Amino acid sequence: MYEDTWRIFREHPWTGTGLGTLIAVYPRYQSFYNGTTVDHAHNDFLELLADTGLVGGLCGALFIGLLFRRGFANLQVAAGGSARALIVGPLVACAGLLLHGSVDFNLHIPSNALIFILLASLATIRTSEPSPFTPDRLPAFQEAC
Repeated sequence: MYEDTWRIFREHPWTGTGLGTLIAVYPRYQSFYNGTTVDHAHNDFLELLADTGLVGGLCGALFIGLLFRRGFANLQVAAGGSARALIVGPLVACAGLLLHGSVDFNLHIPSNALIFILLASLATIRTSEPSPFTPDRLPAFQEAC
């Protein structure tokens, strides 16, 4: 299945065949037929390349690169163990979902995609002001209340 999907990408390298078209395009490239309908390549990254070509593949790679770059940058400035945990946890979960996507189509399942976006948002969100609950600001916060 991977080899057949790779052939689709090789024949449509720049823009691919279009998002969601693997189910329609795959039978023309299928080297082994066992009576089942192939709706996903069981590799999110390979399917992204077949569907969107290099243009979509570069966008996907850029997204993943920015996700981890910004996540690690937030980790460097995080104050305290709980703040770091709120960044490390989502980053590790995103890495796990991406790793799983290399052998399955889990990001095509809407609930998994939604969880991934939520976790990516948690890992990369920047706050303009430090939390009033950080240990160095807690006395000032208690006085204000």
